[in-house]
Amino acid sequence: MNQCKDQDGKYFLSVKPCGQDEKQKQIEADRQKHIEADRQTQIEAELSQQNYKELNLFSLRSMGMDAVISDIKETQTGGNAEQMIQTGINLNGHLCAKVIKIKPLKINGGYEVTCIAMRGGNAEKTYMLDALKGVASEL
Repeated sequence: MNQCKDQDGKYFLSVKPCGQDEKQKQIEADRQKHIEADRQTQIEAELSQQNYKELNLFSLRSMGMDAVISDIKETQTGGNAEQMIQTGINLNGHLCAKVIKIKPLKINGGYEVTCIAMRGGNAEKTYMLDALKGVASEL
């Protein structure tokens, strides 16, 4: 047994060497950052500037704006685009806490988007987006 000190300065007994839990937490946090960076890189590699324009349009249309693709002068990419897509899906009455995958379809303006449904959860939901109309449907 090891006598360890917590963050508040209180002592406790542990079968593990002192500080090992904090090291494990840091290792896991670093691993999650790398996973997120890899996921973001993969999404960005699969999407063209035109895809981002259409996905920005999806968000605007789902908010009730009567926008067209030519109205998009500056596109949101990466995490900002994902937040806009997430908001658009939620405004369509579906659950999307975090976008984890975006796949452009051969249909003009069509996308398959996979989300973590609820914050802190791990259940995935997949949606079909019609970016040009601002409509999301659960698959």
